[in-house]
Amino acid sequence: MSHKASSWLADIPADLINAGAFRVLFHLCDAHNSKRPYATACFPSQELLRQVTGLSNGGLNNALNSIEGAGLMRRRRTRNPDGTKGPTYYILGCDVDLSIDPTPENGDGTISKLEAKPSPNSGLNHLHSTGDKPVIEPVKEPVIARKRANDLFSAENEADEKSKADEDLSQGFEEIWKAFPRKPNMPGKDVCKREYKRVLKKVSHAELMRAVRAYAKSRENEDPKFHSRLSKWLRDGNYEGFLTGPEYRWDDLRPAQQTALADGRCPPSMLENGEPNAVAAHWLAKMRRAS
Repeated sequence: MSHKASSWLADIPADLINAGAFRVLFHLCDAHNSKRPYATACFPSQELLRQVTGLSNGGLNNALNSIEGAGLMRRRRTRNPDGTKGPTYYILGCDVDLSIDPTPENGDGTISKLEAKPSPNSGLNHLHSTGDKPVIEPVKEPVIARKRANDLFSAENEADEKSKADEDLSQGFEEIWKAFPRKPNMPGKDVCKREYKRVLKKVSHAELMRAVRAYAKSRENEDPKFHSRLSKWLRDGNYEGFLTGPEYRWDDLRPAQQTALADGRCPPSMLENGEPNAVAAHWLAKMRRAS
């Protein structure tokens, strides 16, 4: 974005156009190249504008009409020499006084009839005086705008994924916290949560929850003052002794079930409503960790 366009954009009254139109105007300014003549200083494609604003084709056209109706921008549509549709140039209010009557140079809302003017040195080719290198029109600003938009969308997606992961972690820990038979004082809760996060690299939440319930059941008739603290119980790996009960013993499985589970498959006899039952899920998870 040129300094000229950004300064002009900052002075536009907030109530002049709606938020969607202002977003479009922002990206028009972002594509503005103050080093070019004002008639060709801004020419992002509609595809790029839809990409960076997230608007539909109809929504984008409505926003452009709103910006033009507010006297902030004027469009100059062009045709290529072969008659096909050429680029649309956006004449911004930072470059020209749009209150004056439109001309083919500053945009008239219809297709421009202007023809290219040949260079006095080299005719229609627009070559430098050396005659060996054609002028390459700069596309720096639109390319930068596209990269900024892609970076912005990637950052937003990463932030959403991290937020969802943090939310799942907090919900899982609260289940463990409430089910454990004895909790430390509140200042130690953060320590327990860190240990819980570390343990999840070794076992699943469902397995750990089962171990917590098994531990709580084993302490039902014991003096609470001899219960373990959750942080120590997790840190020392004491949960491992409660991950499997008698119903999870490998030797109690039939040979056909053992063969299928060892291959990473759930035997039909261990399916419940089309899903592996708790015993099958336990051993399948353990096989995956071992592989």
